[in-house]
Amino acid sequence: MTTEDKAQDIRFHIDSLGPLAKEIQFINEPLGRNTAPAVGLAALYLDHLSPESIMVVLPSDHAIPDGEKFLRDLKLAVQGARGDSLVTFGIKPIRPETGYGYVKVRSKTKSKGLLKVDRFFEKPDLKTAKRYLSQGGYFWNSGIFVFKTSQILTEIRTHLPGLHDTLKKIRVLLFEPAKPVESSIPQSSPSVAEQLRRTGAISNPQLGTLYSRLKPVSIDYGIMEHSSRILMVPAKFRWSDLGAGRRWMK
Repeated sequence: MTTEDKAQDIRFHIDSLGPLAKEIQFINEPLGRNTAPAVGLAALYLDHLSPESIMVVLPSDHAIPDGEKFLRDLKLAVQGARGDSLVTFGIKPIRPETGYGYVKVRSKTKSKGLLKVDRFFEKPDLKTAKRYLSQGGYFWNSGIFVFKTSQILTEIRTHLPGLHDTLKKIRVLLFEPAKPVESSIPQSSPSVAEQLRRTGAISNPQLGTLYSRLKPVSIDYGIMEHSSRILMVPAKFRWSDLGAGRRWMK
């Protein structure tokens, strides 16, 4: 999942993967609108191609060196997602970090390896981060999520109705070309399956008209802070967010 202006650069960088690079398929946003629209658009495509599929949302600037441990935790998350929960991964804090959001969990375990999330918190100031660390029960928000495509679309309908309305129009535009979307939006695009076969990417020139109207909102703020269906896997794998230069140096 990327924006159209970055897709070509990413293709260039993944060429080093050899034959595997040709198997990687892209969903191109016309422009960035933060993570909630990106996740919604990806869920729309995946649910069309494989209804009731489970999707994993992974930011591209994270380092996870413990691949086997991550896959074991991922299996737990998939189990939770199959029960219509939205599952995230919590990182046990080792310092009072102000650059991450936090997840507070309840002490009672819902099922083996999964904890019920009480609340998400935005990035705190240093005093608050120290309190989180001393009190316990708080984890860094990894920004990695696992859920059914159908369930996240249901949550978007509940908590972000404006985004949901636009996604409905996008669904018609992409997957039901015989139906009109809006009189101002022409409909002439090959099918999703045909696009993937020919180019390995999904894009549509008419998407920009609809997408440009969306308000930028993160999946954390728009959905995860409001849903009552959140579970968390306490991560056993090493993790680092490389988005900040000092973390990259570490």
